[in-house]
Amino acid sequence: GLFPWSVFLPLAAWRTLCVAAPHGDGDPRHPAEKFLLVWLCVWLAAVSFSSTQLPHYVFPAFPAACIMVAALLVEGCRCPGGLRAGWLYAAAGGLVFGGLVIAGASAAAAEIFELPVFFQIAWLGGIPVLCAAAFAWAVKCGTRRVAMRIFAAGAIVLQAVVFLAGAPLVGQRNSIPAAVAEADRLAGGAARF
Repeated sequence: GLFPWSVFLPLAAWRTLCVAAPHGDGDPRHPAEKFLLVWLCVWLAAVSFSSTQLPHYVFPAFPAACIMVAALLVEGCRCPGGLRAGWLYAAAGGLVFGGLVIAGASAAAAEIFELPVFFQIAWLGGIPVLCAAAFAWAVKCGTRRVAMRIFAAGAIVLQAVVFLAGAPLVGQRNSIPAAVAEADRLAGGAARF
């Protein structure tokens, strides 16, 4: 649910645990940052060990994850040298992996569930892959601020295309509204849902 920004979450967690604050006096991170990491871990552990493992149970972890990633990226933009190239290349690798998962999962869903519309949205996986290539190139060239702008633009494009193109494609094949209307008709207009 946090993709593509989630590629920075491992770095944000590591930074909170292991890296001194940027003001240089060796002080640990602010306690609020550590609180966010504990908040995130508690919710992820609760969902992981629950018997139902319903996806919506993890929603309370999203604010903590988002704030942690945002703090990392704000610090990275203020002090671009603070983010090592290896971590940024790992984030680019995460983008490529996420793009391949999007494409592969869409193609698999199209085949398994016999929904050809999912083949049409498998191309969405190419957006993070292209973004990763441009992002890694900017990191290699030493332009970290440009790399962050490329990443942000790629994330915005991905979300816009998912909601403006992908969702309507999937919605066209949604049989639930027709089933609800049929149930309502069979109940004489008195069906309760």
